[in-house]
Amino acid sequence: MVLRDAAAFQAQTGEPQRALETYKEAMVAAAITPVRPQDNDTFTRLTRNDEKDDWLKRGVRSDAAELYRQQDLNVTLAHDYWGSSGTGGYSDLKAHTTMLQVDAPWSDGRAFFRTDMVNMDVGRFSTDADGKYDNNWGYLYAGEMQRTS
Repeated sequence: MVLRDAAAFQAQTGEPQRALETYKEAMVAAAITPVRPQDNDTFTRLTRNDEKDDWLKRGVRSDAAELYRQQDLNVTLAHDYWGSSGTGGYSDLKAHTTMLQVDAPWSDGRAFFRTDMVNMDVGRFSTDADGKYDNNWGYLYAGEMQRTS
């Protein structure tokens, strides 16, 4: 319990890496593991809940996991392509969206940076035999209206 409280104090006073090392020692002292975890994979596995744990083991695991997640750097890059076919220049849409997000530790919390790049293309206007296009998109010709009585 002393090691868990010491790790919490270290995290609160701006020493998160030292706190993570103390949590590793607390895991041995609380009999979560017989040996101190030497790598991140082992440490991460040891932070998972176990239904047989008493309150101290649960507390060490959850506090260590919370601090580890807070200190973790994550970079996410995603790309999305979609489109809908239609009339060139009007509704023949092709869209590319690229998203980049970086989550990082900041003070005693987390910060993120996100940027999105969106490229949309509706194609080119269709032309007639003379090479001209109809610029009356969305315009209703009076001569094309029919009345019903």
